[in-house]
Amino acid sequence: MNTSHTPGPWKHVAGFDDYEGIHGINGLPVAEMISSSRSRRTADARLIAAAPELLDELEKANQIIQNALNIITTEQKIAWGKKNVMDGVDGEGITRANERAVAIAKATRGAA
Repeated sequence: MNTSHTPGPWKHVAGFDDYEGIHGINGLPVAEMISSSRSRRTADARLIAAAPELLDELEKANQIIQNALNIITTEQKIAWGKKNVMDGVDGEGITRANERAVAIAKATRGAA
């Protein structure tokens, strides 16, 4: 996992005077939420606070999928791909590896 960002876990902090922000494990602010809507600030803050855990889980899921691909048969891969199409979660390939790689790169290197 890339650790050039403030290490997680991050915590959503709601304070006085409509302050809402994200604080790192060291207690220092990572981000402050700005919006005219308190409910939107809260929703955004919760999502952002979960970012380090989401990235970690995405990286682990990526490795698990790669491990599975190394042990399943071609027939199983075809069946997997068909099931993904039926469920509406198909992508460039049967495992959406390229899409995960792009998302991980955005989070770790800022790549578009």
